[in-house]
Amino acid sequence: MPRRPFRTSLALLAVCFGLLASCWSVLTPPFKAPDEPQHFNSVLRLVNGGGWPAPGAAYLTEGTVLATQEAGFDAGLDVLAARDPADVPSRSVVTGMTAPFPAPITQSYDQMSQHPPAYYLLGAGLLKALGAQHWTWDSQLLTLRLLSVALTVGAVPLIGLSAEMLTGSRPIALAAAVVPMAIPQVAHIAGGASNDALATFAGSVVVYLVVRAMTRPPTPLTLLGVGGALGLGLLTKGFMLAAIPMVALALLVPAHGLTGRRRTANALIALTAAFAVGGWWWLRNLLLYGEVQPAGDPPLPQGDGQQTVRVFLYQASVRLSQTFWGSFGWLELQVPLWLVRSGNLLVALALLGAAVWAVRRRRAGTMLALAAFPAGVFGIVLVGGGVRHFHSGQFPGLQGRYLFCALVVLGIAVAAALDLVVRSASLRAALPAAVTVAAAAISLHGLVLAADHMYRPAGGSLDEAWARWGTWGLAPAPVNGTVLGLAAAAWTTTVLVLLVQGWRTRAEAAPAPGDAADPGRPTTTLLR
Repeated sequence: MPRRPFRTSLALLAVCFGLLASCWSVLTPPFKAPDEPQHFNSVLRLVNGGGWPAPGAAYLTEGTVLATQEAGFDAGLDVLAARDPADVPSRSVVTGMTAPFPAPITQSYDQMSQHPPAYYLLGAGLLKALGAQHWTWDSQLLTLRLLSVALTVGAVPLIGLSAEMLTGSRPIALAAAVVPMAIPQVAHIAGGASNDALATFAGSVVVYLVVRAMTRPPTPLTLLGVGGALGLGLLTKGFMLAAIPMVALALLVPAHGLTGRRRTANALIALTAAFAVGGWWWLRNLLLYGEVQPAGDPPLPQGDGQQTVRVFLYQASVRLSQTFWGSFGWLELQVPLWLVRSGNLLVALALLGAAVWAVRRRRAGTMLALAAFPAGVFGIVLVGGGVRHFHSGQFPGLQGRYLFCALVVLGIAVAAALDLVVRSASLRAALPAAVTVAAAAISLHGLVLAADHMYRPAGGSLDEAWARWGTWGLAPAPVNGTVLGLAAAAWTTTVLVLLVQGWRTRAEAAPAPGDAADPGRPTTTLLR
């Protein structure tokens, strides 16, 4: 496959994901993305010059609480489905309402000050640049959601480019780039206002640049890019600490004929740049608070001491799997269990295939270095959740979405496994269109499931659901219809383009009459 069609296809896939996440931005009821009131509150605090309080010292403002009340924010997603569109209140400008909401209500804590402030500074800067401090809260929230979409969409082309560098096969790389669209939770989180978006962006850039540094001699610009992206991630969320070992290992792996001293110097350059940009925040935490990540909300109550490792590990596996594949809202609406189990099985097979591929292609060091990132995130989640569980008996912090900052590594593993098992030139050419159709079906299922639960009352009609969505959501019905229409058109166009390109690739790869061809080995055309 030539370079230009490959890049065009990657761009189309990125547009598809962007519009899918935009559908979630307008579909998800206001403040029903995870922790969205707190994320919104922290952005508005910076808009107002309120600074970044110490962990545990920040509260929701009266303005944020008024916005949640006008949004119909309640404990369950199904609440909106029972409310009449005529009951929606007018929406207020809440930016200047900065007084803390009365503290006795536990939900009035804004625990986001436990994180570094990069995402919130970016969101506040965008609102100020647009003059949005004078807008009603719904317009502000939709703007922040679309910012998250713009940040997350880069994961799609970065998976494709990384997979191309490692496997050498552009059809395989295109198929791997579809991975984020086959996980409904990714688009749901991308469509909400959350620091997860900037963490996903930074993590994706880090992995891409690390792959680049391992597949070709790293230039000083590449090393500084790795450090800068890692530093941005470290200034966004603590899970990016898990990328530090990946960067160190990747730059220390023997490659390109570089001496051990040169490789050590490269690692030090990247890590020093990362510390200068964002790593200093975590040293600051140690010096000020005596711990790397202080808690930003009240301590959990003491448990009864009956907790066991077996129960914790079982619950952790269930909760992490469900919240990785699809647990919408505040973990209230789950995708079907068959999708979770099928997804887990496919991921396990992909990891096994990637391991075999790495050994056969003499890329074991490369894959182990990349695996350190998601493994580190998983370890942080498991250890942190375990400590809190054995203290309280609860299961806090066990959310699969935390792994999305390492999404590019999963895409690379899928690409390696496909490169191992799909050897037919014809199958490779057809693969991008096939997996895009499958991802479209999964994505549509997630959207329909959510829309039906969020806006259609029991026994109600689609017309009733449409009216509720247009009034209780963040955008009016014509905008919602436009976004859905654009998404459908983009996905249809992309599938058609991929089908045509697959047909051309097969035609170019077909041997001329009388020529010998090895049916078990893809041609060089497909490997370029």
